[in-house]
Amino acid sequence: MPFSENLSAKRIAKGFSQQELAERVGSKKQNIAAYEQGRAQPSNELLLKIAAELNTTPGELLGTEKTKNETVEKFTYWESRTGHFTEQEKRDLDKFIQELLTEDKSSRKNAMDVARVVLKQGKKKKE
Repeated sequence: MPFSENLSAKRIAKGFSQQELAERVGSKKQNIAAYEQGRAQPSNELLLKIAAELNTTPGELLGTEKTKNETVEKFTYWESRTGHFTEQEKRDLDKFIQELLTEDKSSRKNAMDVARVVLKQGKKKKE
């Protein structure tokens, strides 16, 4: 999702009005409305304040970082398919792991754990 939609969804989930969020981060309601409508972008400093107030990261708000739930869902899917991959799924898994390798340290560890399981199951099937 784009920043505007992520911001709106996170704000509503937190139970804040645009006015409340603006007051908490030292901004104006009109600015929050403009961000949510995609007409403006906050400064980096304000983005950090907004993310902190909404208990998220700037990357999640900007849509450049996968949420924990998305990552867990993908891991669950891949683990359920272990040893039963089509060629397309193998390519998708490889792409998914490569994406994770570019993310944070814990995501890299999780990606390597999934890769180990996949390789281990693949070897068992061949035996």
